[in-house]
Amino acid sequence: MRIRLLLEEPIHPTVEIVARSRRVMGQDIIIYCDGLCEPVNPGGTATYGFVVYRKGRKLKEGLGIIGEGSGMTNNVAEYTAAIEGLRYLKRRRLHRKKIMVKSDSQLLINQLNGSWQVRSARIRPLYEKAQRLLRNFPRISFRWIPREENDEADLLSRQAYMGEAQKSREVGARKIKKEEVKVFPDHYEVRGYWLPKDVSSCTCPDWQKRCRKWGMLCKHQIFVLKGKAKTR
Repeated sequence: MRIRLLLEEPIHPTVEIVARSRRVMGQDIIIYCDGLCEPVNPGGTATYGFVVYRKGRKLKEGLGIIGEGSGMTNNVAEYTAAIEGLRYLKRRRLHRKKIMVKSDSQLLINQLNGSWQVRSARIRPLYEKAQRLLRNFPRISFRWIPREENDEADLLSRQAYMGEAQKSREVGARKIKKEEVKVFPDHYEVRGYWLPKDVSSCTCPDWQKRCRKWGMLCKHQIFVLKGKAKTR
């Protein structure tokens, strides 16, 4: 009854922590996993994140870049997140514990538990890799959860993406030449795109469609900000 009351109360940071600890204590070990492919799916940059809990205590956070371009999809990222989480448990010799894999990907959960067939040629190798790993896990189960219950793994996959995406924009900024920048009293113009004096935005498509959404800087912002820093 106490658990039910906690979950029905308005969300408060303390209540959320208590609620999560109740959820993970039903099994010996829980893996939360998530993946994404941005800024386009398929063909974007695929990243993954996973979190491992043991009896309410966080054991491990993992994140990484899978690849970019051809062959990259959200589903590839979701599978990779689960596989990396299982590999971690195998390395730690925790594979014989009672384990539950949780994900907000219905495709991943339903294929791993045998409810759905695997028809995608792109997914088949990852499914087979996961199945080979799962032979070492005698007491494992799978459960779909809503996205809001997978926030930690989701955040890790986004952090991995943002780190990689920012690196590519920094490379792009280094290719901009000083003669391609014009300074006006109220704005900057870089390669024809306008930025306000506080460099808080840019009219380029990359900032409008992606950087604004993810809270990142485009290459034009990076160039101007680095130039301002040098002149201080």
